Amino acid sequence: MPMTIPINLSAERASTLLEAVDNALSLPIAEGYRALSLILSATLTEATQGANILFNSPFARMDYLCREINYSQTNRAYLNATRDRLRRANEPTAEEQQRTIAENALCIAEFITALCQIPLPHELSEKLPHQHIPLEQHHAFSESARMVVTRWDNDIAYGEIDSIGNAALRYNITNRFGTWGYINQLLFKGMQLSLVRPARGNDGTISADLIICLPDLLINITDITRCIHPTCTSYLWYLKGLLTPSPSSGPILLGNFSGQLLDARLHQKDSEPTNYRQSVQRFFQHNALKIAQQRNAMNGFHTQGRTQLANIDSIVSNQLPNLQGYNLEKVVLEPTLLCDALGLQGRTDLLQSDYRVLIEQKSGKCDEWRSLQYPEGSLQYKTDHFAQLLLYQAMLRYGLHVPNDRVSSALLYSKYPNGLIRTGTAPTLLGQCIAIRNRIARLDYALANEDVESIFNRITADSFNPDGSASTLWTKYTRPEVEAFVSTLRSASPLALSYFYRFVAFISRERLLGRTGAPQRQIDGFASIWCASLPEKQEAGSILHDLSVGSLSSTAEDNSVAKIAFRIPQRLYESNTNFRVGDIVVLHEYSANAVPNATAGMTFRGTIENLSPQQITVTLRAPQRNTTLFTDSPARRWAIEHDRYDSSEKLQLQSLFSLLSTTADRRNLLLSDRPPRTDSAHTLLLDHTLPNGNKEFNELALRAKRARDFFLVVGPPGTGKTSFGLMCILREELATPGTNVLLLSFTNRAVDEICSKLEKDGVSYLRVGSLLGCGESYRQRLLREAAKGCRNVDSVTDLITQTRVFTSTTASLLNAPELLQLKSFSLAIIDEASQILEPNLLGLLCAQRNGTPSIQRFVLIGDHRQLPAVVMQPKSDSSVTEPSLRAIGLNDCRESLFERLYRLHRCDPRIVYQLTRQGRMHPNVADFANRLFYGEQLKPIPQPHQTAPLQLLSPSSSPLHSLLCTHRTLFFNVPSIRDNSHTRNGKSNPAEALAIASIIKAAIEIYQHCRKPFTPTQHIGVIVPYRNQITQVRLALRGIASSNIPSDTLEAIAVDTVERYQGSERDIIIYGLTVQHLFQLSFLTDSRTSIEEQIVDRKLNVALTRAREQMIIVGNAALARHDELYARLVEDYGSRGEVVEWDKFAG
Repeated sequence: MPMTIPINLSAERASTLLEAVDNALSLPIAEGYRALSLILSATLTEATQGANILFNSPFARMDYLCREINYSQTNRAYLNATRDRLRRANEPTAEEQQRTIAENALCIAEFITALCQIPLPHELSEKLPHQHIPLEQHHAFSESARMVVTRWDNDIAYGEIDSIGNAALRYNITNRFGTWGYINQLLFKGMQLSLVRPARGNDGTISADLIICLPDLLINITDITRCIHPTCTSYLWYLKGLLTPSPSSGPILLGNFSGQLLDARLHQKDSEPTNYRQSVQRFFQHNALKIAQQRNAMNGFHTQGRTQLANIDSIVSNQLPNLQGYNLEKVVLEPTLLCDALGLQGRTDLLQSDYRVLIEQKSGKCDEWRSLQYPEGSLQYKTDHFAQLLLYQAMLRYGLHVPNDRVSSALLYSKYPNGLIRTGTAPTLLGQCIAIRNRIARLDYALANEDVESIFNRITADSFNPDGSASTLWTKYTRPEVEAFVSTLRSASPLALSYFYRFVAFISRERLLGRTGAPQRQIDGFASIWCASLPEKQEAGSILHDLSVGSLSSTAEDNSVAKIAFRIPQRLYESNTNFRVGDIVVLHEYSANAVPNATAGMTFRGTIENLSPQQITVTLRAPQRNTTLFTDSPARRWAIEHDRYDSSEKLQLQSLFSLLSTTADRRNLLLSDRPPRTDSAHTLLLDHTLPNGNKEFNELALRAKRARDFFLVVGPPGTGKTSFGLMCILREELATPGTNVLLLSFTNRAVDEICSKLEKDGVSYLRVGSLLGCGESYRQRLLREAAKGCRNVDSVTDLITQTRVFTSTTASLLNAPELLQLKSFSLAIIDEASQILEPNLLGLLCAQRNGTPSIQRFVLIGDHRQLPAVVMQPKSDSSVTEPSLRAIGLNDCRESLFERLYRLHRCDPRIVYQLTRQGRMHPNVADFANRLFYGEQLKPIPQPHQTAPLQLLSPSSSPLHSLLCTHRTLFFNVPSIRDNSHTRNGKSNPAEALAIASIIKAAIEIYQHCRKPFTPTQHIGVIVPYRNQITQVRLALRGIASSNIPSDTLEAIAVDTVERYQGSERDIIIYGLTVQHLFQLSFLTDSRTSIEEQIVDRKLNVALTRAREQMIIVGNAALARHDELYARLVEDYGSRGEVVEWDKFAG
């Protein structure tokens, strides 16, 4: 039966995969097992790319495909058994691997042939067994099981369970956790369920203690408990929280400070009492903006803070030791628990390493009304606080299999001297929390995949009060808050609502894909931490494992462990890795002979501070007192995996909602409902003529000054949009007394560049952001560092008031909204604006201070012909069809505000200015991109290197040396060779990597011969499309190290993807195409778009415009010619005799 989905697995690709199956059988058993795991993963991923469906896991993909091709139940069972064995690739014994590897190959080969309806190759058929190994019969369930739902009625859901096949789940039941009939409202075809403690009944149906919808969408425990209000409990509080930021307040600041005091008290030695003064200074430094913004609410802060410290000291000294199982030496502060069985995640305040004690701290009031009904001194917890503790207990019980009676759980109310409240279990309340969790997960799915407008139209104030409470608390306080939220939606214009709904759907889908993975790259989702097999993670470079602890670094304040340096085994560094300094990560410990599993214990969140071939250093988010946690042991190992916060998407959603509540004038401007204003009466106060006499930037500064709402600067590569464009607009603005300027960009690297220009120009400024995100040269400019010199709140306020220039990334400033509440800016200049999605700017441009926009005017600097923002969803999902939105230039949600405004105003010189003089590329290097992507508008300044000959002397008669000394552009043709890799996906190309290394070696030899100093970060760079190829090039570079070319020099050469190279430049750029198969061309060319009736390949444009002196391409010319644009590139180079066969130099 033909498939009903567009399948991307062509017959050619299927044949390639079957060859890989054949090759796997000739590998050593362990390698063959790993190879087959990758082949099955590639098959499932590629075959479902055409289905616009959320797949939470490989099992869901497999189940979908099997149903689409009517794969027999027997074959499905065999295939699922193979999937399960390969997922546990490191667990089976050598004997079991030997016994089952041919069976695994048979199941995969049969599946591929069934998918594409092609015959099994005879050569492979000869190597495969003629019959399957009998399946093991499963009579009992494990603690949890996954089910994919295909249909349901009012009582039973039907589908497939990964361990037993077809199954019927009786969900409309009542058990000790409550009634589960509400599940009927949440189900959809293909939904995945986690069945906790499932059991089979006498009628053959299955029931479960707990039913978890969409378990791979981990819901934060605090998001659940915030839905529990004294008068009303509803999952809609979660939706309101997504759209409206939690307001900062004095009590919230006190709570944060109280948490710091508890950490300090637990870290201190008994003989050294906690120093309140030092603690408050540290808190002040890290929260200067929040404290300044809440200065009027800070009365009594120190009195309350000292009381909290005294109470904490009393509780830790007198009450904690009485908890059964308490051991200070086993205390772990703020570890994270991930539980896919329950679909939960959370960071506990205190958990012992043996799981005997679990504590949550609360700085505010307990339930004082209930406490009055008990004997004097008997404190009673609030329900939402208890619910939080219950959910953590459930994670220990069902995720880590720790019995409830083994855990001493307590709430620590630090407002009271005897504030430790021991708690027990409450199944009914836990069931209610799980119901909220399920509705939240279903809402997240609906916002991403269903009609957003209908979801919001159903919301009323009464929706937040399903039980119909008529209490004074509801009618006088809570209901007005909810009505204000609903009123903002109801009073918005049709255009504003259409814009809001469209972007809510877009952002929600990005958020969902970030958690589960995109159809084409599920490994990129946070759920891959527990869904992906170890071979899949290794292939993607998303895990560093088998790490041992090298050294620990402590904080100066309390001697706690703040940084951990892990030793990296050489074999791992030489494999594919995808980690960089600044990445946020989770680290977890595991037994040396087991597979790393972050859900099998507590994890620690941190940031990579340093990374070298031998060592990786991680700064912990929560420093630890217990050094024994990190004792090096041959029996224990550590793994590091990518973390993911969805805070950026939450900030985008809140930014969207701020559009509805900002001033009507600013909203109309951003929605292009009114034209931008200009005022020709303004004149220049400064002369911005460059030293070479170029007066172009006088005109730019004047037009930008006369634009009274916004101005766009189009800055193609090398045109000085930051060095000159941004700086001249800044200088002109600062020439007017009383003005303040925000300088923003998308990446920390770009903000570092802005800071370097400010330092060079002598401009005083402060930077908002984190220590690790900031270049070392500019860390003293961080607000948190400057706040060290402030003695009180008034001095912080004065510092902010007197500083006229602030720099930040857009994300950091969205996380510090207090600045825009404390200070107004006459101008914001936003660099890299073409890389920033609209919602990432709305929150800043819609911010208000005293009822007027905090940012009065803004300048966007960018180049929409270069790479846009990275988006996970396909263009078919992000494109805009609503006529009202297309009328304001919004064609695709993945486009930037810069691009939309440019499309509307590109013909208005009062609003748009195009830079055309570039000082980076030699004209020969710039020629192709200039002609094809910029309509020959780019002209050299010229700089000295743009007119001078190469002036290179060949150190030998080597043809390679001679070519490099005489040509500005070269294309080395490296034909594809037979690839026996596991999946033959072509993402690594050893032959090209060796060619790149040889070219680099020759280039360095030429520099040495010419006595030119060679600086890797300035003179040469390598761009490749795949992370796997980065590893191959690194390995090849190590192979050319010698006494003349030391390894340190080679390690300093930047080898990266084109996305990471945007904004960089080198004298020589080598672009390795890497691709070896026709199907890969679609990835290489996936950034193409039509701009002003011209096809622009943004990825190729960026790659070709990074080089100052020489542009060298390495790739398969015959394969490149199958694409029209790359064919023109090969033809262009060939017309000058610059396409050269690499075979002449190999060997």
